Amino acid sequence: MSFKLTPRIHEEVANFLSDKKRLFELTQQHGSPLNMLFPALMLRNISGFQSVLKNNLDRSQMYYAHKPNKSAELLHPIKEAGVGVDVASLSELKNALEVGLAPEAIEATGPKNDQFIQRGVEVGITFNVDSHTELKLVLEESARQRKQTRVYLRLNGFSAKHTQVRWGESRFGILVKDVHASLRLLVDHKESLKLVGFSFHVNAGGKKERLIAIENAIECTLEARKLGLNPQFMNIGGGFPITYLADQEQWHDYISALKQSVLGRGQRLSWNDSGLGFKNRGGALEGGPNFGEFYRELVKEHELEDLLNAHLPTYKQPVKTILNEMLIGLAIEPGRALLDQVGVTMTQVLDVKETSSGDQVVIVDMNRSNINAIDMEFMCDPVLITQSEKCDEPFSGFIAGNLCLHSDLIYRHKTFFSRKPSRGEVFVFINTGAYNMNFVESATLGQPIAETVIIKDGVVCSTER
Repeated sequence: MSFKLTPRIHEEVANFLSDKKRLFELTQQHGSPLNMLFPALMLRNISGFQSVLKNNLDRSQMYYAHKPNKSAELLHPIKEAGVGVDVASLSELKNALEVGLAPEAIEATGPKNDQFIQRGVEVGITFNVDSHTELKLVLEESARQRKQTRVYLRLNGFSAKHTQVRWGESRFGILVKDVHASLRLLVDHKESLKLVGFSFHVNAGGKKERLIAIENAIECTLEARKLGLNPQFMNIGGGFPITYLADQEQWHDYISALKQSVLGRGQRLSWNDSGLGFKNRGGALEGGPNFGEFYRELVKEHELEDLLNAHLPTYKQPVKTILNEMLIGLAIEPGRALLDQVGVTMTQVLDVKETSSGDQVVIVDMNRSNINAIDMEFMCDPVLITQSEKCDEPFSGFIAGNLCLHSDLIYRHKTFFSRKPSRGEVFVFINTGAYNMNFVESATLGQPIAETVIIKDGVVCSTER
């Protein structure tokens, strides 16, 4: 029995991939692996969020999180749409400035070295401050340059009396219980620091956690205002999910079959019976998946709208109502959600071979770092671009990379195809633009970093490395 994980493919991407001759020419010209970006599709994603923000809130701000994709080309549609950018390194800040984004539209997040802080203060960006120590460093640099720098205070350590929600440990942010010291510093140095508001980040799907964090941020806002500060915004970060697959039933069927295979029922679906995070403990299933939800119904701006209409437990009113009544604007930092369908990754097939246990392995001319983000399994079938129209028997196997390492498995889950791939044919991995394309890419063993081609109006218009 076969189990498919058919990718959802935007029409513009599908049209480009339909020209097989061109795809083979691109791999010959630019090598394997090869990334392709469709920047225009970002505008569609941006528009969805902008509509929700405009229809629900009196004031709002959106920052594109640069970190999921290194391409500076993707900052052009950001600028065109009037969106800001969230940068997490000095290099990303340079990209934003070179594209012509105004400093007022740039926000810096994450840990920051001295050079990052110095340049950020110099040009006048907003700092999303990660700790009290970092706040003092920004203060010292602002005083030295005789500038007033805008700052968010990133919060952590949320709590609520009305519910018991377990929070995963986070290394980011200032504990809510300790935020008063940072507020006092802001009060004492208004000439150098201006508090924009409070921020936090909750991973995708954490609605209850987000509501508690919002309530905690509101409490901090009220405390700051009592101290004579004037915070105007709350930044709830990103974490808005996307859906990778075209069919919900396929997703549920595959995961169900994977769990059964771990329990010794049905065919093996994971490399070396690894279970992809699931384990068999005496006939009982334990553990959890080392992959996310690849099919979701509530995604992108729809999840944001659902959150804005959810009632805050303490106030018993929708989030949007409370924010508007308290004159608190909302800022968001979507990354993955703005890159939905924007990128694909191609690679050539090198070989197909059989293991001693009878499994088939397809060897491709790329390695695991070219397609995976922080060792999370990418649960989505690649599109096989064939050189002929012949129909063989259905084929299934695992996909391995070009490194001389046992661990270089592109896919540790079994993939099912309509026919056996052949050397020289091409796999296209869909929707790799966020994180998977180049977040952890490496030139290990001298294998090349993928070149990137930019597609506009169906034509290759430029390249990046």
